[in-house]
Amino acid sequence: MEQMDLIDWLDGKRVIRQQPPTQSTQHRLFIIEQLKPIMRELEALELSALTISEALAHYQNLYQEKAQQAILRAFE
Repeated sequence: MEQMDLIDWLDGKRVIRQQPPTQSTQHRLFIIEQLKPIMRELEALELSALTISEALAHYQNLYQEKAQQAILRAFE
């Protein structure tokens, strides 16, 4: 897999080239499949499992907070 950098991204190249499925029940699987190559690259860098886990937890918390905010806005 070719490494993408910010210049490539700004030039219109995308890392994820597929559109997500239309059914929201399939979104979780779609995201997992898109993350697999990224996770393989992280493992190839021989980072500790704890380091990877902590970094993923950062994003988990970020998106969990966004979801909670969306729920709260829906009830306003």
